[in-house]
Amino acid sequence: MLRVGDSGERPGQFRPECEMVLEFIEEVWSQRRLDKVHDYMDRDLFLHTIGDRTVIRPERCQADLPAMVGPFPDARFAVRDVQANYNERYAGLRVAVMWTMRGTYRGTPAFGALTGQPVTVLGVSQFLIQNGRIVREYRVYDEISLRAQINVARGDGTDEVDADIY
Repeated sequence: MLRVGDSGERPGQFRPECEMVLEFIEEVWSQRRLDKVHDYMDRDLFLHTIGDRTVIRPERCQADLPAMVGPFPDARFAVRDVQANYNERYAGLRVAVMWTMRGTYRGTPAFGALTGQPVTVLGVSQFLIQNGRIVREYRVYDEISLRAQINVARGDGTDEVDADIY
C-alpha cells in the first residue's frame, strides 16, 4: 500500500509516519483497541468529522469510534490509498488515507430497524503528524450511501442502488 495504491506508484517518502497511520487504522479502528489511542495521538488532538462535529483530546476520540462503528459490530477498515505531503505553511506533514469500511448492520439501530445486511462505506481521512504523533484528523465518509444501502436492504427505497458502489 505504501508503494502503490489506487492513485498509482509513489515515492517512499515519510514511510515511518505512513506506517504509523496504517497501524493506527488497523489496531484502533478495525481491532477496536481503544486503549492504543494514546500511543498514536497527541494530548491536544482535534478530530473534525461529518455532521460538523469536532472532537477534542484522545479520550473523546475513544468515545467517538464506537459511535461510528456501533451499528456495524463486525466493521473492518481497508486502506485503498495513502499519500503524504510535507509543507511548513500547512503545519508540517499530512498523511491522507482513502479507506473503506465494510460491516453488517446488526448492532446499534442508529439508522432505523436493523437489517443484518452488509454495507460498504467509502471514506477519507487526513492526518496531521507532528513529532511522530497524530495531532489532527479530518474524517469524511459517505453517510448518504450508507443510509441508501440500509434503506434498500430494508425495502424502504428503490432497488436501483447498487450496494457495491466503490
